Amino acid sequence: MFSFFEKKYAALEEVNQPIAPEQLAVLKNQLDSEKPGATPQSQFNYAWGLLKSVLRHDQEAGVKILTHLYHSVPSMERESLYYLALGSFKIGEYAKARSYTNKLLSKEPENTQFKALSLAIEDKITQDGVIGIGVAGGILALGVGLIGALARKKHDSIKDKALANRVSRLIVDAFNNLSVKSGKPGVRSNGVKEWTVLAGIAMIEIDETANYKVSPICFATGVKALPDKVRQYSQGSMVHDMHAEILTLRLFNWYLLKEMSLLIENDQYSSQIIEKCEDGAKFSLRENIELALYISEPPCGDASMTYIADEREPWQETKPEKRRKVDNDEGTVLRGRANFDQLGKVRTKPGRADRPPIITSLRKEIPREEGKPTFFDCHMMVSEPEKWVPEIAKAGGDQYTFHYEATKDPVALVKLIKDHGLKAACAIKPGTDVGVLYPLAESLDMALVMTVEPGFGGQKFMKDMMPKVEDLRSKYPQLNIQVDGGLGEATIDDAANAGANVIVAGTSCFTAPDPSKLISLLRSKVEDSLASKGVLDK
Repeated sequence: MFSFFEKKYAALEEVNQPIAPEQLAVLKNQLDSEKPGATPQSQFNYAWGLLKSVLRHDQEAGVKILTHLYHSVPSMERESLYYLALGSFKIGEYAKARSYTNKLLSKEPENTQFKALSLAIEDKITQDGVIGIGVAGGILALGVGLIGALARKKHDSIKDKALANRVSRLIVDAFNNLSVKSGKPGVRSNGVKEWTVLAGIAMIEIDETANYKVSPICFATGVKALPDKVRQYSQGSMVHDMHAEILTLRLFNWYLLKEMSLLIENDQYSSQIIEKCEDGAKFSLRENIELALYISEPPCGDASMTYIADEREPWQETKPEKRRKVDNDEGTVLRGRANFDQLGKVRTKPGRADRPPIITSLRKEIPREEGKPTFFDCHMMVSEPEKWVPEIAKAGGDQYTFHYEATKDPVALVKLIKDHGLKAACAIKPGTDVGVLYPLAESLDMALVMTVEPGFGGQKFMKDMMPKVEDLRSKYPQLNIQVDGGLGEATIDDAANAGANVIVAGTSCFTAPDPSKLISLLRSKVEDSLASKGVLDK
């Protein structure tokens, strides 16, 4: 699915990365488990998830929750204002977004993050924009349909919804009115009609009075895979991806190329959609033309799959963080105790075991060598963690971190891990009492206190988890204690002062201008705190 939202401003990129329904469900379940007295932190996390949804009513609900937090929780005023500005921007309420950033800047006029957001808002207000029909980061949900804007101008949101519905109906009617149909959907041998995805592109002409004329350009249904009986007669004249949206885009490309050819070959020809640029060597859309892509269902792929199991945790594999290339030279992040790489595996569907090969590949490239003590902590957010122990050991893992909530016999699992030559670590979710770790502590090499809900990166650090860390440190001064979730420059002091000595920092490191510098800062904070406490002499 296209998102034509400009990525010119980094401050706006994260809120426009769609959240998976499974991830949003994790945050919702946490909120519901605390009712009727849900903590402000859980409310905030859920609101942030709603803002990242592709559904406008979710985004509006997120703004509503943040508004409540802004007015009722003074300690969260600053962060509520910032995310209110992001949320208001996303739903097209630019005046409110400007108001919120002005309040932030009135208190912190030199804050570069606030200034960048303010600049993005002002730019959007003063330019003709690229939001078009898609008022939610380029995507507007309409029932089961999705409309993606290939547009250059912004519209009133009420008109946008009406226009989007008009485009949807136009494409569906155009398909239904075909006198001859071939391919999908068909009628099965038992008389049952098939369901299939329909995609199409429409041209929107806007006159001087801002009235719209909508015309279909192309549309297509598709299939996930071509059957063998079709392949053998195709003689190579087929495309690899036969999904409806891909076929529609190929048709649109063919249409544009045809229009360009006609303009080149005939000086008298006038195209409804494109025109020659002044230099005569390029083409552009006509000023009064906008385009809309319609897809009747979310595009196919892993992000759209829903797997149902009887005993399924709300954990799903998520899009990996964008990582910068790191060279193994002096001073880079592969030096010193920073050589502690964490590898996660999350079940998405049965029979898929793609993480052990990744660990094997990494171990070949980063072997255990003197002076380069790279340590692979394999954080296993999986059901049935017992069955992955042999594979992780064989692949070259050093430590096997399992979730207490995912096993019925943690004592036996710890023994199994150690029998395979791995260090054993146990993680607990934010909602799990720290006391469950006490019977295991003497046999564990590390305890992990999650400071976000498991499942995906970029969440906010839960400071209220620090008493768990303090409790573990006071009872087990020689135990490695890890914290994972939302760690960075702004939160490291809380973790270090509580007694954590193993820090997982993903988003903050991989998005930092200088990851090595940030890692050094995190290490020094932890080491200084531990030295002052006189713990961990091993």
